[in-house]
Amino acid sequence: MNMNKLIVAAFAMFLILPGCTSLVEGSLRSSLVGTWEAIQVVDDATGNIVDKEEGGFIFTLFEDISCDAINLEDDGNFNTFYTGVSGGTIENGSWEYAFLDLTLTFDNGKTLIRQISINEDILTLPDTIGGVAKSVVFQRQ
Repeated sequence: MNMNKLIVAAFAMFLILPGCTSLVEGSLRSSLVGTWEAIQVVDDATGNIVDKEEGGFIFTLFEDISCDAINLEDDGNFNTFYTGVSGGTIENGSWEYAFLDLTLTFDNGKTLIRQISINEDILTLPDTIGGVAKSVVFQRQ
């Protein structure tokens, strides 16, 4: 009798957990929608932090795309741009989020997949900048 209860419980979890997972992922996905401005870069090896205001440099993100912000739209599209520049879209594409991986598929055919972390209005995206492993920290605007 106990074995039957165990089998029923295992079967119920098999049916329920995928639904919970997709509910959680859907909630996390919706929390990504919006405009994110890069505010600092952290050198993953040394822990050194460079704030955007220091030196006024432009972040080179996603291999060869220079920008300082990204807009993730609810319809699954995105664009990168420089904040404060009207009509300054640099690249467009589509995005997906699954299992902590943010996938950006650019209209130019490039695809970037990064495991991100999000904590309220802070989004951290690991990347390689100038051949060095760094994390770009974004703040929701």
